[in-house]
Amino acid sequence: MILEFAPDYFSLLTLPQAGGHNAPGPAIKQPELNIRQVGDLDTQDGKCIPGSAAVIPVSAERNLKTEYFSELEYADPLTGEVLRYSLFIPEQYGPGRKIPLVCFIPDCGVCSPDFSPRLIQGQSGVIWSCPEEQEKRECFVLVPHYHEAIVNYEFGATTALDITIRLILSLSEEYSIDMDRIYGTGQSMGCMAMLEIGIRMPYLFTGMLLSAGQWDPSRICILAGSKMWVLVGEGDARAFDRMNACMESLEAAGAAIERTVWNGQII
Repeated sequence: MILEFAPDYFSLLTLPQAGGHNAPGPAIKQPELNIRQVGDLDTQDGKCIPGSAAVIPVSAERNLKTEYFSELEYADPLTGEVLRYSLFIPEQYGPGRKIPLVCFIPDCGVCSPDFSPRLIQGQSGVIWSCPEEQEKRECFVLVPHYHEAIVNYEFGATTALDITIRLILSLSEEYSIDMDRIYGTGQSMGCMAMLEIGIRMPYLFTGMLLSAGQWDPSRICILAGSKMWVLVGEGDARAFDRMNACMESLEAAGAAIERTVWNGQII
């Protein structure tokens, strides 16, 4: 082993107290790590960096994938509330070109008034901005930042959900976004929020990629003409049962549903 890390990195995450789905997200502490090179390190040019007992303190971290994003704020004209968000703008963007937009909403585990790893949760925000993906599928990437959960298990939503809709529409006016290619994706809270956005504005999203969530089967029929790829684990009792009920409602409304079962333990 070449590098030795201390203290326990997982102490950086302080879990919230019990409070249910609407409880505040985790408090994220700034990293305080010490690194020591305990063995010799051979470099690509044939040199050797000998091990040492010296300890190198680390008091900050960088995630290069997130640095492609700009941290911005949207002042909602109807409520006066401010919604923070991260936005990736394609490198070759120009006002004369229509470019798709992908909006990712994470789960409530990263809701926080301070620092939030929302961009890197499941890589669902940054995956669309990496150079390899941008070469194949150039797009804007939008990741809203919420202080608290914006939906609940009783199918209710806060004002932040409507503000998110207005943010997307505002960005489409500010940039040359292709309104025929706006895509929504999210997990858990994000999945539920995307479904409610779709119900309120059925023609906003060209397609949705949804994971680990559920919503109101009695109202979802309005999305019968929408394109969705939905992933739910059988072990997630609440989401699995309710999402299957949603699929049955969509089928009853005329949607063509194709079901596939995967073994998530197979690598």
